[in-house]
Amino acid sequence: MTSSSSLTPHEPAMPPPPPPPPPAPGVGGPAAGPGTGPANSRRSRASRRWIVPTIAALVVSLAAVTALAFTQGWLGISPVASEQDGSHGADGDSGSHRFMPSDLSADYREAASVTWQIESKNIQFDKVSDDGSMLLAHDYDKHHLYNISGAEPREIWSGDCGIQIQAVFWGNNVMCAVPTADRMSVASYKLVDGTSGDVTPLAWTANMQLHCVAGDVGIFSPPTDSENADDIEGYSADGTRLWNADGSNDTYLGIVNCSSKAPVVMALAGLKFDNNVVIPRDGAVKDSPAAALLSATTGTMLTYGDKFNIGPLSGGGVVVSTFYDSDLTGGTMSAFDSRGKELWSETGRWLFSVQAEVSADDIHQALPQMSQGEWDVNLVGPGGKIHVLDFSCDTEGSMCMETLPDVYLDGKHLDGPTKGGVPVLDSFYLLSDGRTLLGSWKGVNDYMTIIAYDLGTGKQTMTYNLWVAAVSLVPVRKDLMVVDVSIMGDNDYIPAVQPRRPSGGSS
Repeated sequence: MTSSSSLTPHEPAMPPPPPPPPPAPGVGGPAAGPGTGPANSRRSRASRRWIVPTIAALVVSLAAVTALAFTQGWLGISPVASEQDGSHGADGDSGSHRFMPSDLSADYREAASVTWQIESKNIQFDKVSDDGSMLLAHDYDKHHLYNISGAEPREIWSGDCGIQIQAVFWGNNVMCAVPTADRMSVASYKLVDGTSGDVTPLAWTANMQLHCVAGDVGIFSPPTDSENADDIEGYSADGTRLWNADGSNDTYLGIVNCSSKAPVVMALAGLKFDNNVVIPRDGAVKDSPAAALLSATTGTMLTYGDKFNIGPLSGGGVVVSTFYDSDLTGGTMSAFDSRGKELWSETGRWLFSVQAEVSADDIHQALPQMSQGEWDVNLVGPGGKIHVLDFSCDTEGSMCMETLPDVYLDGKHLDGPTKGGVPVLDSFYLLSDGRTLLGSWKGVNDYMTIIAYDLGTGKQTMTYNLWVAAVSLVPVRKDLMVVDVSIMGDNDYIPAVQPRRPSGGSS
């Protein structure tokens, strides 16, 4: 995005030949034509293809105005914030404090070092559990579950979950897909216990498609042979259906993604039906946005849009900036409570990253201090205090294809690595001392450099070269960040970075 390193500098090894490509995915929406209305939009699907990473890329393309992977940033981009959650209380109650980026140790201001790494052929990072104690990864053949709550990672389980996207955390446990005999679709799911590694088949998931898990709610499509195969449904971990989002008036195409932190779900809505007329949801005009945003807690429809910038609020609420491809200069920002009730809505085009536990009122009161610059990202710290990161982008239309070296913090230029590089937008974090920003840069061979900056002056206080090709830094807890390495074959390890004082100790 990358001063001493515990890793030996090296050129990335040549990757092994990739496995045979998976079958082309099917998106599963009905082939509706003019005159098709809600009454006959239902149909059975003989099979639901694997939703492979190419589908995720499609969702990303809808969500990547700035290619933000910011913690809870553009929905559909590689998530970080779910790895930052702590435990949640009952509905409407934030419970015990959940870990946020601004809780990261101030010791990162002075130094950092790789303290352990998971070494395995072609290993690739997937996610960290909500409480930061478990890590899920995969290689070409299997998924791997590690306990990372101690001084060293400990493998709990490994097994075949089919195509990569078919293993997801549900709390500290893992939902692992059981493929059909031809490995073309999902037969059911099994639950891997995060403590013991024990595996339990889940008969209630037969022929269902698990899209993602938002908080403690699993988001499914119903069985392929059911009348409501176009719906989206929320389930508790014991198989109880909590809500159903009727697909009659919107065809969701089977492409659904959960926010990385806030309890919301984005569904790609390919068609809508209005007075027996089929209207493509393609973002071409403002009344045909391509995606629907739902509450994961209740299934309540929050809003439609083409792109969403999403952040968590205290008490289980969510703040959302909504944008439309047909209106590249406008947008809205809205706040919703934990049940999906709108608290306020303002017209404007704000990009933001919520990095502390804040309320809807905190965000509302901070709006006058927030920038609406095209590539300005408002970092929301404790109490709603705002720091503005001004990025420059190589653009194509409304999308940031790649960040450029020039980046400013509250108007002060931030220098990158001495050998050059570009900033990694999803890996800039406010530290707990309230006076430091930790940022990541990628340079030659995508090697990552971590740099700490003084918020007051913009000057560097620490630089650490990782000597590893990386995608982002994933905050796990106060004194631990995991490095999301690049695609399989480029690296055979997943490093973890901890703060290291000049004396060599760590906090």
